[in-house]
Amino acid sequence: MSVLSLQTNVEVKQETVPHRSISKTVLLENLWQRHARQVYTLALRLLADVNEAEAITAEVFQRAYQGVPDQAGEERQFLLAVTIDRALAWLRQQQRLLIPDKSDDPAEATAPSPYPVDLETHLLRLPDYWRVVFVLHDVMGLRHEEIATYLRTEEAYVRRVVHRARLALRNALHERKQDA
Repeated sequence: MSVLSLQTNVEVKQETVPHRSISKTVLLENLWQRHARQVYTLALRLLADVNEAEAITAEVFQRAYQGVPDQAGEERQFLLAVTIDRALAWLRQQQRLLIPDKSDDPAEATAPSPYPVDLETHLLRLPDYWRVVFVLHDVMGLRHEEIATYLRTEEAYVRRVVHRARLALRNALHERKQDA
């Protein structure tokens, strides 16, 4: 499902507000147009679940309606922080954000596939924890210490997981190249 069809599924809670507050709805619509795709993509990459990514995106913008920082540069950070928070909460609730065995072999992290696939497909095959750390670091550009805070773990462990996820992806792509 595309972000465009997602837009029709999200309903912003309408309230009776004084005329001077009507601009809040307009601001939210502008915020949606500028950031919905990025929020949805981040949620999808973290969760690997289309329905939950849509639900998280809707929840993020409902929270934005309740209060987004006034500074233009802070709104993106606010939306991404809420997206990360809600996605991690969902993964914890589903018991999918378990710290893997620290001796896991990166070569075994992705299941081999006889079909030609792209990087995104291999990314979705990573163990949930590795995928979350990889996306937050290599895709979103968060620092190791920030990720460690979100995941409630040590910075050194985050560094190891980023390295293992990269190796797993490199191995999977290398195998694909050799098979082709």
